[in-house]
Amino acid sequence: MQIEDAASASNSLKKHKKSRKSSSSDEEIARNLRSFCEIIIEGSLLMSSHDRKHLAFDVLFLLLQKLPASLLPVVLSYKVVQCMVDALSAKNTWLFKVAQHFLKQLSDWVGDDDVRRVAVIVAIQKHSSGKFDRATRTKHVKDFMSQFKTEPGCMLFVQNLINLFVDEGNAVEEPSDQSQTTDENSEIGSIEDKDSPRSNGNSEFLKSWVIESLPSILKFLKLDDEEKFRVQKEIMKFLAVQGLFTASLGSEVTSFELQEKFRWPKSPTSNSLCKMCIDQLQLLLANAQKGEGSRPLANSTEPNDLGSYFMKFFGTFCNIPSVSLFRSLDDADQKAVKSLQAVEARLSREVMNLVTY
Repeated sequence: MQIEDAASASNSLKKHKKSRKSSSSDEEIARNLRSFCEIIIEGSLLMSSHDRKHLAFDVLFLLLQKLPASLLPVVLSYKVVQCMVDALSAKNTWLFKVAQHFLKQLSDWVGDDDVRRVAVIVAIQKHSSGKFDRATRTKHVKDFMSQFKTEPGCMLFVQNLINLFVDEGNAVEEPSDQSQTTDENSEIGSIEDKDSPRSNGNSEFLKSWVIESLPSILKFLKLDDEEKFRVQKEIMKFLAVQGLFTASLGSEVTSFELQEKFRWPKSPTSNSLCKMCIDQLQLLLANAQKGEGSRPLANSTEPNDLGSYFMKFFGTFCNIPSVSLFRSLDDADQKAVKSLQAVEARLSREVMNLVTY
């Protein structure tokens, strides 16, 4: 029997070594990490005492130090973020300081890495329905957002927020089981609005946070004119598409003239969110006009005039067959639009003539 046990152990060890070699792929690492977090962190430690929740945060931070930013969503899962919200909402508990320390470690881990910064912001806002700062009465998300300093980092953040708005799968509507993240000594800091259903109210709040956050990032940026204009254009296109237009065939349209693909959420966007997009678009255009006026960009003959670019974008988008305006224009509106387009075309010709001269 001892010989058989030794042979069995030897075979098991050989299989284990082979499995280690085969599990070197990113997919296998992500699968193993997800299993560990679901079974050990969420299924055991977060369901127990404050001491074990403390241990859970310590283990999570140790994991983060060994992982790429792409795997952060596995670590900062829905239940982990909910535990953070509960702990930070109860300032008279011991776990409050533990959660604060974990956020401090998280901030140190992010450092000057914009990829990590984007991953952290998206994870905690996605799993708190955009209410992390509001629920915890802190400014952690706002502080993270104020630290973008480069155009690539800002563009990455803009694209991730757009995906968060458009992709229905990102708005996780997992039922809140507070028994899994709190014990008898905890105070629960709910992120839910009592006067609205969770599935609708929280999704709307998350999307409204995205709409408000996109233009607000421009307040913190210190970029040159060309970089800033490229960021403004991306934000403007998102607000214009989501606030002014709808797709009649599916939720995706490709513009060959603009050489770009545009998407909408599969479920219809509410009137209030469309209005919010329009309000933010107007504010974005107004703030852009407060600059030093239209000037040619360094590597282009086109002026960095956001208003002029918007009129061209609007005209191009209106000509896409499968796209229609969210609200039909009456005769007065159509006349005003045509007049604006004529003025914009004339001004563009004059600017080009000056540049050529």
